[in-house]
Amino acid sequence: MLVLVAGLCLHGNRPAVAEELDSLRFQDPVLVVTRRVEVYDQGLAELWLQALNSDEVDLQRQAADTIAMAHQRGVPGMNGTRDGLLDKLRGQPLHPLVQLAVARALLVLDARQAAPALAERLETSGLDYALIVEPYLARWQYEPLRDVWRKRLPDTRLAVPSRLLAIQGLGELRDDGAVDDLRRIVVNRLEPAGLRLAAARAIGRFEREELAEAAEQLADGPGAKAAEVEGLVSRLSAVAMLSSIDTPASRGLLLRLAEDTRPAVAGAALERLLAVAPADVLPLADRLLVNPDSKVRLLTAQTLATQPAAEQVPGLAGLLPDPHPDVRTFARQALKEFAQRAELDAPVRQALDKALQGEDWRGLEQASLLAAELRHAPAAGRLVQLLEHSRPEVLQTAAWALRVLAIPDTFPDMLAYARRQFPLLDQRDFQSPEAELTGPNRLEAVPVQLAHVFECFGANRYQECEPLLRDFVPKKFQLGHDARSAAIWSLGWLHEDAAPPGLAEQLAERLADLSPVESEDDQVRRFSAITLGRMKGEPGVETLTTFRKMEGNGTYVGRACGWALHRIQGVPLDEPGEFQTVRKGWFLEPLKLLP
Repeated sequence: MLVLVAGLCLHGNRPAVAEELDSLRFQDPVLVVTRRVEVYDQGLAELWLQALNSDEVDLQRQAADTIAMAHQRGVPGMNGTRDGLLDKLRGQPLHPLVQLAVARALLVLDARQAAPALAERLETSGLDYALIVEPYLARWQYEPLRDVWRKRLPDTRLAVPSRLLAIQGLGELRDDGAVDDLRRIVVNRLEPAGLRLAAARAIGRFEREELAEAAEQLADGPGAKAAEVEGLVSRLSAVAMLSSIDTPASRGLLLRLAEDTRPAVAGAALERLLAVAPADVLPLADRLLVNPDSKVRLLTAQTLATQPAAEQVPGLAGLLPDPHPDVRTFARQALKEFAQRAELDAPVRQALDKALQGEDWRGLEQASLLAAELRHAPAAGRLVQLLEHSRPEVLQTAAWALRVLAIPDTFPDMLAYARRQFPLLDQRDFQSPEAELTGPNRLEAVPVQLAHVFECFGANRYQECEPLLRDFVPKKFQLGHDARSAAIWSLGWLHEDAAPPGLAEQLAERLADLSPVESEDDQVRRFSAITLGRMKGEPGVETLTTFRKMEGNGTYVGRACGWALHRIQGVPLDEPGEFQTVRKGWFLEPLKLLP
């Protein structure tokens, strides 16, 4: 058997929160369960080659398709099928479907030695075959096709896809001899738009400065002022032709096109400017940052990020409430990087304070994240206020940021807030049909929010919260498993090495609750075991021993029980190990005969 590790999960089931909002309880301790390992039979490749050489057309096709798919999925040994596939292609005439499948498999396997055999079939195999094979031959720089593509390029009688393949191929080869024909296609308004754009992209591979003048003529000529689609194609083609040129003239043209009314043109021009002259874009930034297209705004933000200076801070900060998540996330990350520079730290923090006073929930979410990332203590008071916000994104992020900042002066207000939420959660009927009809509401996000608050209390040994945390231990699903498991985890830190009367027994009961009707949540069970270990709760040892044996190393509950017993009694903590699963479900598999 050949062994491949399929994956490893370190933290179990995480709460459904934003990626940045990590949870302390999953990090201390980190539990690693038994790894799942996929194995593949070593006879697969040989078996599929036998099927490829059978007399049945459908079996041949499936064999070739399966080899390609298995290689893409990382099954070892598929490279060894290259010679067999190539022999099949060179042999007697194949059914068109089989030939197509064999060719695709050779391409997927990157069998470059098959290029002559693949090319030999182009004349007789039709467009479907060419559409699959020719792009690979172009990427492989297969020179013998140069003349074929040159002849095909100006022939308007051919199908558009055939000419498109020729354009792409000559572009890959950077064929200087094809430039004139490519230019004629680009400027010919009677040619299909797709061909014109493809020809412009192919020209863009050539580093020839004289092409900048041709691009300017295209952008400013009659075609650019014609009908809407015609003008768009002309201006897009002009940008594409400048892909490998950097001259004052080309930069000037790109700057004009960066303010084009069509976002596709503006975005393409900005991408090129970002690569060659980002500083040139700065005078346009104020106008581009309010462009209705998110890609234009993102590219402008990326341009500002390449020029760290106090002048760029307001523009980036203004994007924190941007409607597109990629734009506002990038703006926050850029401000974070700016703040690492001594001369920019103060301007960024001033912009952050202003953003925290805004009203847009997106800006408040990003500002809260940035306040935590910069450890900006002056934000703490505003973050406490944002715990009451109506949007889940804001109230959860504010709680996480307060946990990161961990400022003791905020703990009483955080505790007062958490106390006000408890009766609201305790009285809710989240399983009722009426609750489903009303849809998501603020209260549904509170358990995740309180999990961050409770983790803050536990990590900082804030003893005043202990009575409230104890209220979250009983099995009340309406309180939410996130808040309950975090409360239990935090109780372990409040009572480290000294379990108070009754708590160990209560947690052992939670761990053992596998009621067939409404069994306890596994996350609550997991952290009940962790806290028993952290408190060294002797009354829970019997229950921990039972469930360690029952669940073993394959579940997080079982691993938590082992961790707890190791801490209480010094019981060795086993390595999680691995278990093998044989990948099944192939169209043809080796037969295992019973002894």
